[in-house]
Amino acid sequence: MALLLGRAALAAGRPRTRSPSSRRETSGVLPNGWLGPCRLLAGQAADLQGLRARALAFYKRAESTPGFGAREAAMAYQSRPFKAETQ
Repeated sequence: MALLLGRAALAAGRPRTRSPSSRRETSGVLPNGWLGPCRLLAGQAADLQGLRARALAFYKRAESTPGFGAREAAMAYQSRPFKAETQ
């Protein structure tokens, strides 16, 4: 549910300063299947906040996450910053 709420906030151009997904990732509680999507969303949030270096780090980690099915998205956002749908 937090992942869906985070995605909706990003689409609306309202990133959180520290997303719940990044807290879970750093605490080691997040199941492996959720790491890739959460890293991608964390990168998008960082892009919306103007933190490009941080965003790139998240995109690279998402791309290298085993079993992550959206590697192409992570690679694409490394070459161009994420922009909210409302922008």
